[in-house]
Amino acid sequence: MNLTNMLVKGVSALKYTVGDVVAVAAIPLMCSRVRKVKAERILFLIAAVALLIRSAWRMTANPVSWDLLILRMAGEMALSGRSPYENPMMVAPPSSLPLYELFAMVDLLTMHRIWVVANTIMLLVLPYACWRMLVSLGPEEARRTGPFPFAAGACLLLSTASLYGLDAGQMQLLTTLLLVAALQLKTQGRPFLAGLSLAMAMMKVAMVVPLLSQFCDRKGWKAWVGLLVGVVVLMAIGSPLGQIPTLLRQNLANLVQTSRPGGFNDIAFENRLSDDLVSIARWLYCLGVRDRGVIALLELGILGAMGLALTVGSVTGRLAADAAAAAALGMGSFFLYHRMYDSVILAVPLIYCAAASRRAEGLRRVAFLASVVGILAVMNMPRGPQFAKLSQWTLTAGTTGRLVQIFVLPYAVWILLGVTIVIGLASDRPGSQSRPVNPE
Repeated sequence: MNLTNMLVKGVSALKYTVGDVVAVAAIPLMCSRVRKVKAERILFLIAAVALLIRSAWRMTANPVSWDLLILRMAGEMALSGRSPYENPMMVAPPSSLPLYELFAMVDLLTMHRIWVVANTIMLLVLPYACWRMLVSLGPEEARRTGPFPFAAGACLLLSTASLYGLDAGQMQLLTTLLLVAALQLKTQGRPFLAGLSLAMAMMKVAMVVPLLSQFCDRKGWKAWVGLLVGVVVLMAIGSPLGQIPTLLRQNLANLVQTSRPGGFNDIAFENRLSDDLVSIARWLYCLGVRDRGVIALLELGILGAMGLALTVGSVTGRLAADAAAAAALGMGSFFLYHRMYDSVILAVPLIYCAAASRRAEGLRRVAFLASVVGILAVMNMPRGPQFAKLSQWTLTAGTTGRLVQIFVLPYAVWILLGVTIVIGLASDRPGSQSRPVNPE
């Protein structure tokens, strides 16, 4: 066996646990008061090489990405004049159809390989794009963020969220890049183009909505116009205008149906596909609330209150631009419904909290360090039958099972709520003279 085959077999055998390995190696580097840039660069290089090897293996082993198959099928149905929502598993909005129609114009195996390559490139670019967006928000933000965070980038490249999403052929990387681009365009004084970027990101609506809090100032109306124009144009490209109202109704019906008892997005413990759901609804169910109507109202109230607080903090300037961006994107990981692969959007909060931990003192430093570890725990949430089996075990395990249901099964939401609160309450205030982030 040659060296290349050994490397491929080694990386593939680690499957998703490789993210845990990198996180354990990166945490001491990310939590150090003074950055060890050389060690960070070595770790990032190792992660990048491992990602490339794994992607090369993914292009040939078990070649069909399961979610790509569903999305490509939706494109085929749309091109043939049928409603893509005849497939109950199609829950993406009509504005996403132009992309899926492009998928359908290429044979499945070739499209799979193209999409693996595209996602690998986007994953390699994402850490830099997130860092660049944060430093572009202003001179204070650039000083607070510091040099490129190689250790955080390494964690992102091989996180379970990244690799699982890449294997599935999901849209979370493209969506995150479009959201980061929208914030970058806003900073550059191009709000209409920022709105267009938001429109293209609407393939994952729940990731987009919290970020709208950053476009509620006096100049933000141009972004809203761009968003509206972009969505309308995308829907018109993807399907005849006369069919759009029907498609929207069918899309909503599929979303409702998949969340009902027995659906693949059902929040109940009995659903063996609920193990990696990340949502307030799932969290409330784990806490013991069983009435679906009450859960919906509580979820709406909690998310509405958090969204309002974030919007007010951003518009009034009480929250610095980098903290507001981190909080908005962090909230995008648990707003309404998500699978754990969407937690790649936590790249910005990860970079922000790591930098903030180096500036902070006392309890604030402890809070940001805990946030860094917590974000990595969410991005590397266990994936596979183990967590699903644990969920089933709790149903007959009495008091111990209830404690596991409350604190273990929804641990990602507990952490994300805590991280959001830390960013909102412990961040440097605009104009404050905090300790700069020091390189080695």
